[in-house]
Amino acid sequence: KKYLGDREKPLGTGYAILCAKDKIKEPFAVINADDFYGADAFQESSKMLENLKETKAYEYVMICYKIKNTLTENGTIKRGLCREENGVLKEIIESYVEKVGDKILSAPLTDKENMQELSKDHLTNMNLLLFTPSIFEFLEKRFEKFLEENKEDLSKVEFFLPYAMFDSMEEGYAMVKTHTTNAKWYGVTFKEDAKLVRESIQGLVDNNTYPNKLWD
Repeated sequence: KKYLGDREKPLGTGYAILCAKDKIKEPFAVINADDFYGADAFQESSKMLENLKETKAYEYVMICYKIKNTLTENGTIKRGLCREENGVLKEIIESYVEKVGDKILSAPLTDKENMQELSKDHLTNMNLLLFTPSIFEFLEKRFEKFLEENKEDLSKVEFFLPYAMFDSMEEGYAMVKTHTTNAKWYGVTFKEDAKLVRESIQGLVDNNTYPNKLWD
């Protein structure tokens, strides 16, 4: 409440994680609550979290999806396209992505007119991120900077977790590794996506990938 003022929305994903800092003492995963990530992604995340328990505290992981497994047929979307070298994240390029026939086209947000064909296996960030509790120290300092930079107007800006994660790598605070999942991601970017998402999840229930009642 100290920072929210008259805002109708919280201050973003980075702030949401920072609010949990006193409760989290072990390596942890972060996801978007309204997206469907797939069984393989969670299985791979579990393995990676076990590995994080045995490594340096300043090592994080971005679970990356193949772009072909994150698309919609209903329009242009935004994706954080990843560039990695030997399993280490080097760059995230915020881009427009669109499926046109059998092709996938993309362009940086700064140059939408320059759409070019993208490899179907190009890696993208879908906000499945793995951290050790060391991230909280970095987030606290980064959040102070965020507040100072936006002190004139906090009504709409957001403190984004993926950007903070990338900054931690850029500033030499932590190493961010990439790990690829073969899972298919589902989300409702457009209202027309809802039918396909429902049918796809029902298909996973029908073939026994998931039980009909998940929590039984």
